[in-house]
Amino acid sequence: MRFTALLLLAVLAGALVCAQDATAGPAQPTEDPASLQSDAPQETTIAAQTSAAAQEPTTKQRKNLESVIEKGRSDLKGVIAGAKKTVDERIQNAKDALKKRLGPIISII
Repeated sequence: MRFTALLLLAVLAGALVCAQDATAGPAQPTEDPASLQSDAPQETTIAAQTSAAAQEPTTKQRKNLESVIEKGRSDLKGVIAGAKKTVDERIQNAKDALKKRLGPIISII
């Protein structure tokens, strides 16, 4: 059970790392110091437009993020199915062990 929980956490961490890599955009170019001193109001407007455009993901970034999320979901479904199978097997083994130990007692009653 601990292994399954660790595996689940590893898959989740991997999906988050992949999602972060997919959404990371290109680095912003640095401003020229001379241009900052000449026209401060215009630079503020351009900087605001640049930051607004940088915050909106492109179609390619959005598709990459969606594919990473979908892969994470499918991996998570596989881990959950494996954990469910393991739990069911352990429950059945416990039932069989109880029947084996309590069988003679139940037959006497």
